[in-house]
Amino acid sequence: MTGNLVKGSIAVVTLGVIMTATNPKQEAYTEYATERFMNQSGQFVCEKTGYCDKDGMPVMIKNTVKNNFIKPAITTATERQNLGVVSLYTTEVPGVGQMKTVGAFGKFFTYSQS
Repeated sequence: MTGNLVKGSIAVVTLGVIMTATNPKQEAYTEYATERFMNQSGQFVCEKTGYCDKDGMPVMIKNTVKNNFIKPAITTATERQNLGVVSLYTTEVPGVGQMKTVGAFGKFFTYSQS
């Protein structure tokens, strides 16, 4: 019985150390959220800017919009709660919507988007 308790404790501590080491940083989340927003709103951006052709937005314009408008807006509109083993991110852009995401194991899992 005691042996199982020790093994279980070691497994929990090891998992905690791995999760803490792989907890994604704010910069990685900003890149994730920016890409997610760009993928979901590409048509909207095309309609508003008028810079798109039949294949969508040209790469140069996409990168300009992404780096000069979307990324700074997401950085400003994001609140991070670092819990050590995971991080909780809430991004709320007025007039656009809200996204709630968990960062763990070097990945992001969006669980709510409106």
